[in-house]
Amino acid sequence: MKFYWKIRFNGRLNGKHTFCDLIAIEFDTDSSRQTPYLFNCDLSTYLYQKRGKTKELGKKNGPGTSGWLEVKNLSSLKSIADLKIVKIDSLDIPKVYKEIKDELKKAIDQKIKIKREES
Repeated sequence: MKFYWKIRFNGRLNGKHTFCDLIAIEFDTDSSRQTPYLFNCDLSTYLYQKRGKTKELGKKNGPGTSGWLEVKNLSSLKSIADLKIVKIDSLDIPKVYKEIKDELKKAIDQKIKIKREES
């Protein structure tokens, strides 16, 4: 069975509240015995820390971009048709972060920049 999540930016860009889908994550439970029940909460917390304390994913409250990254469960692939899908092999949060970090940084740079220009 496959599980899917999307990571999205939820916050304010130039004074307007916005949601911006960044990337999707796919995990196949057939290749692992792990169960992904609390994965989205744990990953959301981890991303919040990386965005806030270490600023690896940008400033949490930078000029014009105050917001957070959230992880949402998906029931179908229709809602992520235009997103880059990153396949992960483990549900160990630091390992997952290493696998998705580069794609997530690219998506943040590209999509939040586009949203800023649209405002």
